[in-house]
Amino acid sequence: MESQAEERLVARSSMIVAGESKSAMKDPLQASKCAELLKALAEPARLKIVQCLQAGPLSVSEVAQALDDELANASHHLNILRRAGFLESKKRGKNVIYSLSTMYRPASRASTLDVIDLGCCRLELGAVKSKPQPLASRKMPASHD
Repeated sequence: MESQAEERLVARSSMIVAGESKSAMKDPLQASKCAELLKALAEPARLKIVQCLQAGPLSVSEVAQALDDELANASHHLNILRRAGFLESKKRGKNVIYSLSTMYRPASRASTLDVIDLGCCRLELGAVKSKPQPLASRKMPASHD
């Protein structure tokens, strides 16, 4: 009798070690997935990128300009957000144009860009800011030589 109890204990221990505990609670929030998504957003520059892209698609150089950051840094942050599913990218000539994905938009608000629904939580982005003007179309202040 004791050997059967020991066998069940050993079997249960090996299931727990393997991550298959029968008593493990179901995870309707998918905490691991949610944590990864939040980690992708847990950087001020990435949140600023999401806010900038609310106004419409931007190239990497336009995002770098809006962030007042180096092109390499902007590209790095854009790639992290794209791999997490927050952004879509399209090649246009030599430029890569980024836009917000609709993957995490609530069905009732799919046309608006002010809410990201991760399933475990919702992120409200605030008011849409106007799209930054490309450098070529900006008026330079008159110099007073």
